[in-house]
Parts: sequence; C-alpha cells; structure tokens
Amino acid sequence: MRRGLLFLLLAGCAAAPRGDAPRPGAQPEQVVLYRDTVTVRFDDGQLCAVPREARSGGWSGRTVGCAHAWTARIAVPSERPRQPLARGGDRVRLTGPDGTAIGYGPAPGV
Repeated sequence: MRRGLLFLLLAGCAAAPRGDAPRPGAQPEQVVLYRDTVTVRFDDGQLCAVPREARSGGWSGRTVGCAHAWTARIAVPSERPRQPLARGGDRVRLTGPDGTAIGYGPAPGV
C-alpha cells in the first residue's frame, strides 16, 4: 500500500503544473524530507522528487518528475512524516549536474 501511495504522489507531481520552463543553472530553493521521498523545489519553479528505493537506512537516487538531473544522498532517513530542511548540515546532500554538492539539515525551529 505504501508503494501505491508513492506512485500516486509521483503521478500527481508529473501531472501538476511545473511553473516556468526549466532554467539552466537553477538552484534548489526548498527541500523537504519525507519518510520515503525527498522533494526539491528549484528557484525556476520546477518541483522534483527523489523516491526511496531501500526499506532501511539511507538511500540515494535521481530527481524525477522535473527537467533537472540532480542526485540526492539521504544519510539519515526521517522518522517524521514531513521535515523541512535548510542549507547546511549533512542529512541530505544534493549534487547538481556540474558536480556541485549542497548539504541540507533540519531547519532551525522545526
């Protein structure tokens, strides 16, 4: 059942309007860690998801549902249903097509 919900979420992301056209060099603007997914909203309006394949421990994967080809490495999965992240930290590391990596950790006060 959990996998079915993930596919519905991804299908919704693919069907939803994606904002403006993708812009080369766009940067992550908002990162949210869920139990089985990381979502990344870019500063050009694109919304991407990185679904969890493994069932325990950290995981990694590529963005889907958008035009940006970034990878994510999730070192520590979230036990919370939804956890907004901020730049800095090592919970999630996003790596762009040019090899630039950005670390994210729990947002202050959340």
